[in-house]
Amino acid sequence: MSRTSSPTGTDAHCLGIIVLHEVPDNERKALATMATQKKMLTTKETAEQLGIDPKALRVFLRTAQGAALVERDGKAKYAIPASNVSKIKAGLAAHTKAAEARKAAKAAQEAAEPDLEPQDNEDTTPEDDELEEVGDDEELEEDDE
Repeated sequence: MSRTSSPTGTDAHCLGIIVLHEVPDNERKALATMATQKKMLTTKETAEQLGIDPKALRVFLRTAQGAALVERDGKAKYAIPASNVSKIKAGLAAHTKAAEARKAAKAAQEAAEPDLEPQDNEDTTPEDDELEEVGDDEELEEDDE
């Protein structure tokens, strides 16, 4: 297939001597963009491009922000437009930063809360000693019989 220019500034796609279609420059650019946008990637391919684990990518894709950037292929698998990889990278970075902030806030809150759990003390109260003595006497009486 060869491309020739016409006097009107459009390209004609030719096969031999037959002209198939004249495409104006602006339409040609739009078609090229559409062809690029239609390239779909798997989760594994996208994760490799981003340099992350596919599982981490799937966690992000389950969020509202991530789900808006992908399509589902009907088999519960993600179909990721190649044109969205940069958007996914930015969204993933923001998601990770927010998750770390939530984790730090939770740790700070837990550190600030008083510990309401009773502590295990080795010391016993006098009442505990009396209970232990009663239990020992009962065993002695049973042995005498």
